[in-house]
Amino acid sequence: MSTNYGYLYNIAGWGDPYFTVDSSGNVSVKIHGVETKPEQEIDLLAAVKKATEKNLQFPLILRFPDVLKHRLDSLNTAFANAIKYTGYTSHYQGVFPVKVNQNKHVVDDLVGFGKVYNFGLEAGSKPELLLAMNSLINGSPKAYLVCNGYKDMDYVSLALVARSINFNTIIVLELEEEVDTVVRASRELGVRPILGIRARLLTTNPGHFGSTSGKHGKFGLLEAQIYAVAEKLKQLGMLDCLKLLHFHIGSQIPTTSIISSAVREATGYHEIDVLLPPGEDGGTDGHPRHRRGPRDRL
Repeated sequence: MSTNYGYLYNIAGWGDPYFTVDSSGNVSVKIHGVETKPEQEIDLLAAVKKATEKNLQFPLILRFPDVLKHRLDSLNTAFANAIKYTGYTSHYQGVFPVKVNQNKHVVDDLVGFGKVYNFGLEAGSKPELLLAMNSLINGSPKAYLVCNGYKDMDYVSLALVARSINFNTIIVLELEEEVDTVVRASRELGVRPILGIRARLLTTNPGHFGSTSGKHGKFGLLEAQIYAVAEKLKQLGMLDCLKLLHFHIGSQIPTTSIISSAVREATGYHEIDVLLPPGEDGGTDGHPRHRRGPRDRL
């Protein structure tokens, strides 16, 4: 009795639609997903044998750039269809977090394949920022270069230099004290920044990393802190620099309902009246309040 290795290793569970077991029992790669033609499938065992014939050293990393392209196309098509279906009046523009895979070939491929979508990069350290800048030279000029993570003076200065040479750079504030670092660097370099704020949402994720979500998370600002940052920027004449709201709800999210809850909560921050003192409509418990009026808003 033959063994069903596809079932044994649950390939459909983690590899669909790109990895499967062919009729010979070998792992096969469908580089274009379900649109892959039979002659385009790649037999991994055959690829390894070819590498052996060429005396290549093992272990080897086999890369499939077409899979990256297909994922990018699928992602952007899904958003385009949803935008059309819902009548959404804005657009989708994604970024790839460099920390996920810092291999330069991978990052370059994503920037190249994503150029038509204005696809950008997210960097969380100085080395990642340098890699992102190097890759985005060949990307869309509209692509975002989102800068988060620990921000010392060198990192912030590098991000501002990137902005001064026409990268679409956004510095995301995750701690209140980062405002002072950004303002100081901005004045020293004579570069006006574009800023974002990372909100620490109250929506929790019951998944594996749920303990780092919600108001007890390590990163991001609660509502009162967002108010304080916005008020400080206003006093400095820099409130117009604040353009982006950024948030995470953790990894391994088990249901889409959590995403819906987080997005609903996050939209409330766009309605916060940043000129109201905490305790009025601004609130102090982290819950966004809604108030409409002729005042500055995030």
